[in-house]
Amino acid sequence: TYMASGFSMYYWLKNHVSEKSAFLGSIFYLFAPYHLINMHFRANIGEMLAFTLLPLTLLMAKKWVKIRTNLYFFLLSISFTLLILSHPGISILGTGFIFIYIIYLQRGKNIFKIFTSFIPLLIGILFSAFYSIPANFENGYILAEVKTSNLEFLTLSELLFSKWRYGLLFQGPYGELSFLLGYAHWVAIFFAIYILLFKKAKNRTFYFFTIILFAYTLLLFESSKVIWQSFSILRNMRLTYRVLSIVVLISSGVASMVVEELNNKKVYWIFILIAIGTTILNWGNRKNIPTIKDEQLAKQLPYSKERDGCWAILTSPEETEDRCQDEIPMYHIESLNGGLEILDEKRTTNKHSYLVDIKSTGVVKENTSYFPGWRLFVNGNEKEIIFNDQQYPGIILFNLDSGKNYIELTFEDTSLRKYSFYISALTLFSSGIYLIISGIFPRKKTIKLNGL
Repeated sequence: TYMASGFSMYYWLKNHVSEKSAFLGSIFYLFAPYHLINMHFRANIGEMLAFTLLPLTLLMAKKWVKIRTNLYFFLLSISFTLLILSHPGISILGTGFIFIYIIYLQRGKNIFKIFTSFIPLLIGILFSAFYSIPANFENGYILAEVKTSNLEFLTLSELLFSKWRYGLLFQGPYGELSFLLGYAHWVAIFFAIYILLFKKAKNRTFYFFTIILFAYTLLLFESSKVIWQSFSILRNMRLTYRVLSIVVLISSGVASMVVEELNNKKVYWIFILIAIGTTILNWGNRKNIPTIKDEQLAKQLPYSKERDGCWAILTSPEETEDRCQDEIPMYHIESLNGGLEILDEKRTTNKHSYLVDIKSTGVVKENTSYFPGWRLFVNGNEKEIIFNDQQYPGIILFNLDSGKNYIELTFEDTSLRKYSFYISALTLFSSGIYLIISGIFPRKKTIKLNGL
C-alpha cells in the first residue's frame, strides 16, 4: 500500500501539474512523517490503505468529471467504496474534500450537471451499505475510550517540530508519537504564502488547494473544538490528529504546485532533499516486540487503569463510570451466586455451548461482550439476555434455573445487517446488469458522409 499510495498520488497530481512536479508531490506524500508513523510505529493497516485510496478516488473523480463514461462512473464508485471500507474516520474526512473537489472541477456548470456528478459517490455508498449502515446504527455498542467527549488537539509547536533526536525522530523512548506535518511541507507552505501575497499564480487550482489546506489544518487546533462537538460523526472519531492524513495529501499537492510556479531546478531538488533527508531515522520500526499472547495481555490488563486513558474491553450502550475490566475471569461462564459446575464446554467464534449443573436458581454470567446478534437458548428455549447491568456493563448475563441446563449462545446477523447486505447486493447486481446491457465503454459514433 505504501508504494501504491505514491503511484496513485502521482497520477492524480499529473492532471494538475507537470510530470516532474507530480513526482515531487508524490515524494512529499510518501515521506510525510504521519505516513511513515502509520506504517512503522502505529502499524495502522486501515489508514495505510486509505492513503492509497484517497488520491485514487480523487483521480477517478477527475476522470469522471472530464470524461463521463460508464467506465469512470463505476471506477469512481468502486474506489470510493474501498475508501469507505478501508477506514471510517479517514473516509469521513476525505469525503468532504472529495465533494468540494468535484464542485470545484464543475465550476461554471449548471446545477443539474453538478448534481449528477455525485451519483457515482452515491452508488459507492450503496455498495458499502453492508458495512456502513450497521457501523453507523450499531456504533453505540462499540466504545473505544471511556471519556469520548474529551477531544485532544495538537499545538502549533507539535505540528512544527518533533522533540526527539533534534527533531529527526518521530517516536519517543516510551512509544510516544510526534504528529508533525513535515519540515519540507512547512517550507512549501511558506513559499505558497509568498506566492499568494507577492505573485500571481498561473495555476488556478493552486488557490483552491491552498484555501482548503488552511481550512483542514484549523481542524487540528483547539480553536475548532466547537466544530468537532457540533457533529457527532466527527466527535466519534476521537483522534483529531487523523485530520493529518488529509492535510498531508493537500499540502503535498500544494508543494507540487509551488515548484511549478517557482520553476527553479535548485529549489526543486532542495525540496526533495529536505522531504527525504529529514525522515531517515523513521524508515523502519525501532524494535520488534516479542510475540504477544493471551498470557501477556492478561498480565497487562489490571494496569490498564493506571495509564493515560482506559481502553475499554467491555461494550454497553449505557454510560457507566467504569468500563474497565480489572481481571481476567477464570471461567467462560460462572454463577454470580456460586455453585455452578461446567460439565461440558464447546466454543467457536459465533457459537458457545455449555452443559452446566447449577445448585440454585440465580444469575449466570457468560464472559462475552454483548453485541446485537447474540441469541441465548437454554434447553432449546430462547431466553432474554441482560447486557446493561451496572456492575457488569456490556457482559452477557441471564437467569438460570437450578439443575442441569444445556446453554447455547449463537451470534447471527441482525435484520439491519441482513437488509444492509441486500442493499449492497442489489446495487451490485443492478450495476452488473446495466454494464452488460450498455457496455463499459462508450459506443463509437458513426459519421454519415454525404453521397455515400
